[in-house]
Amino acid sequence: MVEDTTPGKLCRDCGAAKSLEAFNKHPKTRDGRQPHCRDCQRAYGARHYRANKARYEEQAKRWRAENPERARATRRRNYLENPPTAAQRREGWLRWRYGISTADYEALFQTQGGICAICQLYSAQALRVDHDHDTGQVRGLLCHNCNAMLGLVREDADVLSSAIRYLGSATKATESGS
Repeated sequence: MVEDTTPGKLCRDCGAAKSLEAFNKHPKTRDGRQPHCRDCQRAYGARHYRANKARYEEQAKRWRAENPERARATRRRNYLENPPTAAQRREGWLRWRYGISTADYEALFQTQGGICAICQLYSAQALRVDHDHDTGQVRGLLCHNCNAMLGLVREDADVLSSAIRYLGSATKATESGS
């Protein structure tokens, strides 16, 4: 049996024996490594951030206000280095525009049976999110045509009632004139 002679050390937090590569470098210690393993340091950092999140967010906000060009360049570089997937873009759009998640959209889609809430037809395209423009409240999912119709009548129920009366009278006039 071959004995492992890799140098290692004990983590001060978890007490686990790990190789030196599991510890970040530190120039002022005897072995040149941190006393806590990377896993414990990561966990500590996450706990500390959660406990001080408001302070960190305020610092970041202040820095972005003081350094708008650098902040813009950083956002751009991060976007180019790690572009969002189509699913991430859709999730972001739904959250930003309507305040719902993809899961909320899917639940609404399932509730409606995958059909338009107005014409009750299936759509080859994705159903649009219909919302009240005054309150922002999501009302349902519509096909492209029904969503456009509501937009064209400015979501005015009186205009829609008038259109229904017009269609009814035009149909009767056509039938009696034939």
